[in-house]
Amino acid sequence: MESKQASPCDGVKGVPSAPEAAGDGEHYRGLTCLIVEVDMVGVRRDACAGTLDLRVQDGVLQGIGVCRYVGLPGERGLAELLPGDQSADVWGQRAGQSWDGDITVHTDLGVFTWAWDGHWEGAGTVISGDVLGESTVGLGGQTYTIEGQGSFEAWSID
Repeated sequence: MESKQASPCDGVKGVPSAPEAAGDGEHYRGLTCLIVEVDMVGVRRDACAGTLDLRVQDGVLQGIGVCRYVGLPGERGLAELLPGDQSADVWGQRAGQSWDGDITVHTDLGVFTWAWDGHWEGAGTVISGDVLGESTVGLGGQTYTIEGQGSFEAWSID
């Protein structure tokens, strides 16, 4: 049996709750954890813990994700730079039991899109996904790279 690797978001209290995704289809709610790194006058690295609300219909997934920076031991975090809840629009398309799609992240640093891919056994089962992205953002006449990677799991609530 595979053991699940511990997440830096495990046990975090008070994560933000994503609003209900609009639309029809099977309704899913879940948890996400992203590790985000920005090199701005030194590297800042943090974990963003949150929730997702998703709808799946006709092989298309649409929804909303919300997370908050919760800190990583020994790291300069991002909560000071990006306080409060961070939001994202989630979109995906299914091919068999696999998913691929985009997450459009909205922050005070700008809007950027990261990719995700995932797995699903069918209606009523868990949707799990991995997120990976690298984007550039402009701030104060400078360009910075922001990188993210993480995962999510969502369960049917229908």
